[in-house]
Amino acid sequence: MSRTPKKYINTPFFHIMVQGINKEPIFETSIEAEEYLKLIKQTKEEFDLQILSYCMMYNHAHFLIYVEDDEELTKFMHKANLKYAKYYNKKNERVGYVFRDRYKAQPIMSRAHLLKCIEYIHNNPVKAHICNKPENYKYSSYKFNMFKSDSIIEKSVRNFINFKMSNGEDKEEFVFMENEEEDKIDICKRIINDIYEKYNIDNLQLSKNRKILLTGKFVYEIPRGYGAAEVIGYNNVSLIDALQKVFGRTVYYIEKPTVAEIKEADVVLLSMGTRDKEAVERPFALPREDESFMRYITKNNPNTIAIINTGSAIDMSAWNEQLAALIYGWYGGQSGFEALTDIIIGKVNPSGKLPMTIERSFKDSPAWGYLPQGASLYNELKNEHLINVYDVNYGESVLVGYRWYDTKNIEPLYPFGYGLSYTTFTLTKPRLSSKKMNDQMIRCSVTITNTGSQKGAEVIQLYLKENQPSVLRPEKELKRFKKIFLNSGENQTVEFEITPEDLAFWDDETHDWKVNSGQYSILLGTSSRHISHILSFTKE
Repeated sequence: MSRTPKKYINTPFFHIMVQGINKEPIFETSIEAEEYLKLIKQTKEEFDLQILSYCMMYNHAHFLIYVEDDEELTKFMHKANLKYAKYYNKKNERVGYVFRDRYKAQPIMSRAHLLKCIEYIHNNPVKAHICNKPENYKYSSYKFNMFKSDSIIEKSVRNFINFKMSNGEDKEEFVFMENEEEDKIDICKRIINDIYEKYNIDNLQLSKNRKILLTGKFVYEIPRGYGAAEVIGYNNVSLIDALQKVFGRTVYYIEKPTVAEIKEADVVLLSMGTRDKEAVERPFALPREDESFMRYITKNNPNTIAIINTGSAIDMSAWNEQLAALIYGWYGGQSGFEALTDIIIGKVNPSGKLPMTIERSFKDSPAWGYLPQGASLYNELKNEHLINVYDVNYGESVLVGYRWYDTKNIEPLYPFGYGLSYTTFTLTKPRLSSKKMNDQMIRCSVTITNTGSQKGAEVIQLYLKENQPSVLRPEKELKRFKKIFLNSGENQTVEFEITPEDLAFWDDETHDWKVNSGQYSILLGTSSRHISHILSFTKE
């Protein structure tokens, strides 16, 4: 029996991943990688779609595909993979499945998501330590390969799929091999904006005639913590009430939906989370039953939007990449779900930023290996268990929070300061009032422009780094930030003041604050890992 074609949210962009069964190295040799790319190219000619970027790894492959008809995508991937499976089995004298499942498809929901996806695809060989730069990898669409005559990349879209990713500098500077007379960045903006304006997919904006399945934990209940986080409120508006006020009965609740009911829905809104409590540590994960439910839903409908209400970070590694969108809502209070609904329908443009780092795994945390440990205290009179006592270890020293992950070069799931918007912003190259600091402050000015079609807000973040510290210091430290609200096409120049006190660290020998002379760097961006510009100055 043939499988039902996948259905997607209204977007023509998809991040596709194919993987060898049991993670087998099905593209291990250059001959196999080139054969799969050849078959992809041949098959593509039969379908109305475009491949915008790709990367071949030894046991999996990534593609960014533009297609208006989701059935075309399903048929294309089925046919291409079937051809390669026959080739691979014959070549290796084997039988059976070659690919794990059909493929994974993640809808691209915004300009920011598109650019992030392209960067992620091309950086795969770098993260796998195969090469030090994406341009040095042969089997991807980055830089050179994409301009060959036999490239699977359409010439009409080559101009915007490639950007320079060099040591955090000029993250949005695109690499071109042709049309050099035009401004590179402007070309890219124009192409991307034209496509997105045409299909109007800048935000979630769920249409009211779609079947929206609502399920999960906080549907009728207002999410809140315990202790100081337990705020009862009044006139509370539940998630289902807020959604049905806008979408009517298009939104329907099923507590335990079947596989058929999940697949039947155009969109699944999945509400999950935790109830946290001060002075009590919970595991870095959802409860086992909730985690299983998350996997169950995301496995059966790629158009799942997860709404997470929690007081801290959770492990999302098993299902994060399967989501169409993720809304991290914290504890919104009595009217939080009304505000969330305004974001979903596009009435409000989100502009929140993460105040912490969310790890891919708890093993990445500085607390790993220290909890749980300790003994138990008992009430001696009644001989009843009272409380657990844990050893406390501050092994991260001054590398608290994002400083740990940045300094240790640990790739987070979502970095400190991260957040998306329905519009896009660019930062011009900043200017310093002086490249030398004495006992006086220096000023750093930068112009931010709203390059998208909607009004919105962005948070400019200024980090400082001592280039050659005499003691252990973080890779970078947040010193200034400012939230800027701009209409579409509007720009504003922002100025930050940097003082000698901003360079100081606590000296254990003198028991006082100390400022070293030497070279320092200013890093400007929109999160601790999304740095647009780096400037240097000297402290004399």
